[in-house]
Amino acid sequence: MTKFDDTLLLTYTKAGSSTAEKVKMEFASDEKDAFVQHLYSYMKKDYTYEQSTNTAWASMKPSIVFFLYTLLIGGFLSWLAYYMETADEYSFRVPAILYPVVELISYTGYMPVAIFMGVIVLISLMMVVKRAIKPSTKLVIKRKSQSQAA
Repeated sequence: MTKFDDTLLLTYTKAGSSTAEKVKMEFASDEKDAFVQHLYSYMKKDYTYEQSTNTAWASMKPSIVFFLYTLLIGGFLSWLAYYMETADEYSFRVPAILYPVVELISYTGYMPVAIFMGVIVLISLMMVVKRAIKPSTKLVIKRKSQSQAA
């Protein structure tokens, strides 16, 4: 089984459109560079190619955002479970889509919720550290102007 440990996020804009579209591709670590070089070999006449390493902050930013949201949601759910377990009586409205979550929280109590969310927070923190140690790479392929292409 192949371990896909390298990801390429292609962002492109179709001619005449202003909306960018994205395609995510996963590769074994040694295959991504070969794919990019092969793809660029067909396009080098009309396109320029630039590859650079992102700064640590640019690499960590998506992971930090995920970490903060996880921390916020986990803290709220843990507080809610604690409140539901310790309050003598409570009453609040919940959207229908969240009702199963509230029922599960009231059934399990706050400790399992806090432990589960704590594990997710630790995993997201490990993602932040991993991105800080090994920053992502930015690859830009741009169309040459008509005067350069000729």
